[in-house]
Amino acid sequence: MINKNDFILLFLIFLIILLPLSSATSLGVSPDNLKFSGKTNEVICKNFSILGDEKNVLSGEVRWSNKSSRNVNDYTLSSTELKISAIYPAKAKTGKYQICISAEKEGTYYGALLYKLENSSYGIGIWTDLEIKQNPSIKESLSITGGATNENNSFQNYLFFTPVLFIAILIFLLKRLKDKEAKGSSNLTV
Repeated sequence: MINKNDFILLFLIFLIILLPLSSATSLGVSPDNLKFSGKTNEVICKNFSILGDEKNVLSGEVRWSNKSSRNVNDYTLSSTELKISAIYPAKAKTGKYQICISAEKEGTYYGALLYKLENSSYGIGIWTDLEIKQNPSIKESLSITGGATNENNSFQNYLFFTPVLFIAILIFLLKRLKDKEAKGSSNLTV
């Protein structure tokens, strides 16, 4: 049987164990990955959300890497070094936000938008993939226009059907013309 002093001691131990759990912070982001694609110097924007306690204040930064990795320690390059402009809230709380990115040079860039809880080592992040191409040439514009017609199957079927219809009509008219010529020459001999 447990005496009164043992019960108080067990209660205090239980309270000490649960106290840190009750003050734990929940923190998250959505989505966990953003994909940007555009032309040089084009501003591309995406939305994201920070989830968690409203009282938390987070400090944000963007870091870049030369390779695709899910290790934050690989992200050591700054936006300035890569000539990338990234506009995002430097301080944030729970809510919806926007990040806008543009780059001066074409290429594929791998980034991480990181938010760290102030006065803590706890943080969250969003992986960002950025693909930048130079301004499209006329050739690329034509291929994009041609590709757009492929998405509409009924339009493509009409384009296929038109030459077939034209050939059928041409054969029919040539046959009629030949029949008329044959009738005309038979009328002369009678």
